[in-house]
Amino acid sequence: IARTYQTTVADITEANELPNPNNLVVGQSLVIPIVGHFYFVQQGDSLYSIGQKVGVPYQQLAAINQIPVNQPLQIGLRLYIPE
Repeated sequence: IARTYQTTVADITEANELPNPNNLVVGQSLVIPIVGHFYFVQQGDSLYSIGQKVGVPYQQLAAINQIPVNQPLQIGLRLYIPE
C-alpha cells in the first residue's frame, strides 16, 4: 500500500494510529498521507499539457500514475501530482 501511494509504512501507521501494521483487516479504511495534490483531467488535457501546467515532466506523471505515456486521458481521471 505504501509503495502504491509513494509514502512509507511508518507514515500510514502513524496517520491511522495502527498498533500493528501487519494486522490489517479486509475492508478496513486507511488514511493515506500524501505530499502533493491531485488533478482531475479536463476536456482537452494531455499528460504533456498537464505537465506543463504543474511543472512535472509528462513521462514522470505517466510513471507515477501507472498509465502509458501515449494513453488518451479520460475526463475526470484523477492524477497524482507530486510536490
